[in-house]
Amino acid sequence: MGILEGVIGGAIVGLIVKSADGRDTVVPIKVAEAAPGNGGQPIPVVIVGGWPTTIPPEKPTASLVLYKALSLSMTTARTNFEHKVDGDYLLAWTDGDATDVRFKLNAQSNDEIYMSRLNPIPGPFNIIYLTHSAQAGKTLTLYTLRNPVSGFPMPAPSQQIVTATFKPKFSRLRSDKDVNFTGALATNAIEQEDITGLSSNKIVIRRVTIQSDQNLNYVLMFWATDGNVDTDLDLDFFLGEIEISPAMYRRIAGANQYYADIALPEGFQYQDDDGTRELHVGLLNLDATSKNAGATGEVVAEIFYEEAT
Repeated sequence: MGILEGVIGGAIVGLIVKSADGRDTVVPIKVAEAAPGNGGQPIPVVIVGGWPTTIPPEKPTASLVLYKALSLSMTTARTNFEHKVDGDYLLAWTDGDATDVRFKLNAQSNDEIYMSRLNPIPGPFNIIYLTHSAQAGKTLTLYTLRNPVSGFPMPAPSQQIVTATFKPKFSRLRSDKDVNFTGALATNAIEQEDITGLSSNKIVIRRVTIQSDQNLNYVLMFWATDGNVDTDLDLDFFLGEIEISPAMYRRIAGANQYYADIALPEGFQYQDDDGTRELHVGLLNLDATSKNAGATGEVVAEIFYEEAT
């Protein structure tokens, strides 16, 4: 009876063949193509979890390093932390917030890969750039894996069992009453701001809230760059607007600031073409009454958004 008898037909196997210099060479083949393991015949190899395992098992070679591990404290935030290591696959683990862990492979100019969206990450690569927020007491471990032999890749997605639940990551960005929209605004005048802090350059705004000292008809206007209003239409990257009319405001006990809440169930598509993760936004006063400057004309705008996919 051949040594491969009873193995499911079509499974991937390989053969260890002695070369002229005495070294073992692994050659991938199918079960249907494998010769019985009789005396003097090549030794069959079966793929288990993407890696070759000989039958019968042989003592592993200590010098064959198939993976490396690097554990990092996440207490201090990192931006494009450089880790030089050769690998074919990157597998990451954390007890912190995985949705805020991002990688770039080989060059800082490459697009980011979110750990929560793709893990493991295929290579090959020789440099990993890591970005994450500060997460006190949390740990991130990076496993860099190497293919032991050319021709033996990790299992294809169709061969893996994957269970995943994708949930949108909701974030908030808020203006500062002492920094943003502080000037006086006559009717049809606008004050423009570039507010930093977006988690991505491409987002979908789902909701906007406004707090205002005055019950005025405002419009939030959005641009894709910090150039904002430009008389050259090719340089003005206007994206759209959200109006806040006086009828939308509420006031608690008839005193203090006015509140407005604008839901955007269809979503407002926003993109920062500057790549700076800024919200390029202007506050336009459509009201017949002027907006006051300083402490009596304060406005705070807050957006609730998710990252665009």
